[in-house]
Amino acid sequence: MTINNFPLKKFEVPVSIAFATDAKLSSAGDMGGTIISGLSCPAVINGTQATFEVSIDGVTFTGLLDPDTGADYIVPIVASKSVPLKTTYFLPFRFVKVKTVTDQTANRVFKLASML
Repeated sequence: MTINNFPLKKFEVPVSIAFATDAKLSSAGDMGGTIISGLSCPAVINGTQATFEVSIDGVTFTGLLDPDTGADYIVPIVASKSVPLKTTYFLPFRFVKVKTVTDQTANRVFKLASML
């Protein structure tokens, strides 16, 4: 795929939720200057919604606010499906964590889709 005759490069950054007592928050995905555009879900997941935590420096993470609603930015999640994300919400941030609303009962790997 190209935009104005320039090739569009696409990337996936895997993030993992390790099974534990409070297994909702993934490891941090380093987007490294790419533009996050989607979330791919694993074949098995618990729950139907996810939110995000973001960071500029990879140390201090905060919840991602949906400026249209004034609440956490929430997306639906479904096993083996992908969901597009509002790229403008993520533009200022280099690091992203996925946070499921429901505890995961096993290790899960989500993929953050991005483009350059």
